[in-house]
Amino acid sequence: HYHNYFEICYVLENKCFLKLEDVLYELTEGEFCIVPPGTRHCEMLEKKGKGYKTVWFNFPGASLTSHIAINKNVSNFYTDDYIDIELPPAFLHIVPYIYDRFKSGKNEWILIAKGGMLGLFASVLDLLSVRKEPGMSWNQRLFSKAAQYIEKNYIMEITLEEIARHMGFSPNYFSSLFKKTAGISIFDYLNKVRVEKAKKLLLSPSYKIKEVSDLVGYSNPYYFSQVFKKLTKTSPEEFRKKAL
Repeated sequence: HYHNYFEICYVLENKCFLKLEDVLYELTEGEFCIVPPGTRHCEMLEKKGKGYKTVWFNFPGASLTSHIAINKNVSNFYTDDYIDIELPPAFLHIVPYIYDRFKSGKNEWILIAKGGMLGLFASVLDLLSVRKEPGMSWNQRLFSKAAQYIEKNYIMEITLEEIARHMGFSPNYFSSLFKKTAGISIFDYLNKVRVEKAKKLLLSPSYKIKEVSDLVGYSNPYYFSQVFKKLTKTSPEEFRKKAL
């Protein structure tokens, strides 16, 4: 999978393998790797290897929120051990800056990277030490953010690519995460939201069925009727007759 923002993988215990595009890197305890935006990557556990722990820092665009995940092994990648923290604004730009210095080929990037990462990790530990409530898991926060986006834009012709871009994930990866959290696909959820909105509009006789269809994001009233009947077991016309 890939994201449209920077990530840092830091190894807390033992070692793991991180595959970036077609190159496999071995990371040992205390080492970290910066994953640039758009770079396909995955964690890999060596055969018969010990479990390991990594911490992932995400820097999604202009957001100051960082997600931390502790992964004990590959099978436990989708863990609920995620914490949202608010980082100081200065750290928002440190990772892109380190990456730019690395690409410049100048040797001082190593010192800049070490200093920047030490400051980042120290700040994170300080923030975590005063955190009392774990709050929602990262998957739950992802669902909540996606649901808010749909609530604001359901009237538009929303695509998976648009929602995934807003969330900062590749379409396939986001689709998998959403279904794992919500139990249904992103489009099934979108249809449920639209149908619930349509039910409220159908209670007003001043709206024609085609108008209701347009107002909840369906340009084709026939398709709207199909979706409505599939979810409610009745047509929009029948629903209106029973409700009024």
